[in-house]
Amino acid sequence: MAEEKKNFQLGEEQDHDREPVQECARSGMPREKITMEKNLMSDMQSELLDMAQSLNLQVSGKEKEQLAAEIAEYLLIPEHMRLEFLSFSEEELDAFETVIENPRSMLDYWESRKLDQLWSQGYVTMHSDGSYEVPEDVEAVYSTLRKNGYREYHIKVGWMINCLLAFVDLYMAAPTEVLYKIYQGEETLNVSYEEFLQIFEKVPDEMNPCRMTDGMAMSRQLEVDELYEELEEVQLDVEYYILTKEEVLCRARDGYMSSSKEYQALEKFIIDKMDDDVDCYSLCLAANNIFMNGGSVSDVLKELKRRKIRLPVGKDAEIFENILTETGNHTRMMIFRGHTPLEIYENIDPDQLEKLMMPIPPEGRKPVRRAEGEKKIYPNDPCPCGSGKKYKKCCGRK
Repeated sequence: MAEEKKNFQLGEEQDHDREPVQECARSGMPREKITMEKNLMSDMQSELLDMAQSLNLQVSGKEKEQLAAEIAEYLLIPEHMRLEFLSFSEEELDAFETVIENPRSMLDYWESRKLDQLWSQGYVTMHSDGSYEVPEDVEAVYSTLRKNGYREYHIKVGWMINCLLAFVDLYMAAPTEVLYKIYQGEETLNVSYEEFLQIFEKVPDEMNPCRMTDGMAMSRQLEVDELYEELEEVQLDVEYYILTKEEVLCRARDGYMSSSKEYQALEKFIIDKMDDDVDCYSLCLAANNIFMNGGSVSDVLKELKRRKIRLPVGKDAEIFENILTETGNHTRMMIFRGHTPLEIYENIDPDQLEKLMMPIPPEGRKPVRRAEGEKKIYPNDPCPCGSGKKYKKCCGRK
């Protein structure tokens, strides 16, 4: 199943227009040094304009050469690179450093996928022979960052960002101590509560979906939409479930527990039994959001009809509804403070059932597929699904 899932996702992922950097040197002669500016010149002019806009960069002209030069100059500022690299995972940075240590690396397929996002933003060059190289000016700036302890910062702050995204996605609000326990799921860090608070303060504002006040951590959305009172009214008074490291990574990356056997069964059914144009990721995320916010199997089926997706018939319809039922029973819910229905119903007071009929309004995080002719969404743009993440870390991964 894992192989099927990877193949499905990778089938839709390659949507950047950069061409490999062509070789200019003859055999036996020194190769021309690659810079970030030259690497960006492999982009189309429209791509560079979109990139400048996504970076909120005011460019002085629209000529391709000037765009590439100004974008490269901006991204090579150490503080800007420090911020941009927070969007990349530890695995992606490991692959990046492998290429630094071994220029002109020939990587296997799965290792090369880890460089996709770095390549799309010009931090890595792909040559016409399929080998990879880090531009010399990028390597110089990154080496300085590393000497100043950037990888330790990246590990601690990057893990914090993942925890915050998963926390807001599932709980919306909980005591700060709950967030700290989730952060402790990365056992290699072993930070004190005081250091945990210091790391939280180091998260850049534009990458932090959460705020802390009076011993509570909560989504900034609650502050804007004044939903906190409604959340307290409908939430069951039980101990908070503490997300595991795997659950944090899945929720931060995909928005649902894509590694669970229930969601993998749902993915497999969609791929094997439903029309080829059905967006598997979008449908699984929609089902998760419906179940997480107190919805039922019939609510998921209504959503599919609203999207004009042809529903399974006959025996497949029964199988599909059974899979959805299992998925719903194992989906962690906001009103249960992160517990699944199966975990709760064993000990629930029947008098509280009526309270559970009032779900939290969903945040509306639905992936948006780009229509023909519509303006390209660049990796650094806010994701149009409304998750608060950058596109490259949300729907852009699919």
